Amino acid sequence: MSNNQQIFRKWLGAVAAGIISTIIGGVVLAPLIQEAKPPQTPSPNSPSSNSSPNTERWKFMGISTKTNEAVYVDNSSISKSGGTTRFIYKIGNDLIDANGDCDSNRWHSINKNTRQKYGWNSPLSQVTQSMINHVCKP
Repeated sequence: MSNNQQIFRKWLGAVAAGIISTIIGGVVLAPLIQEAKPPQTPSPNSPSSNSSPNTERWKFMGISTKTNEAVYVDNSSISKSGGTTRFIYKIGNDLIDANGDCDSNRWHSINKNTRQKYGWNSPLSQVTQSMINHVCKP
């Protein structure tokens, strides 16, 4: 998708949200957004490639403020060993393999589709803070 297409997609989403908000009298859309379903066509590299993800397996964290895409954590992938928490999350169509350092509130990640390394990340939004809180809970 080209940069212009991404910009248009974000603009169109913002316009649609404004229209819907006006029509329903300014009711907050967050409850509607949080009921979004997990991706129904996981990538071939997804651990769920033999079955569609379901809401028990894929926990919806919210919509990324950076990419305007849904963020999900694969609950079945969360494992703890020593000070590291391993987990898989999806942002849009990207499946991300991550190692969380719960004590420092950050995670290291690699895109499972492209093998691109993202390095160490710290939460920059409520969505990513919710994600790290979710995988780090006792």
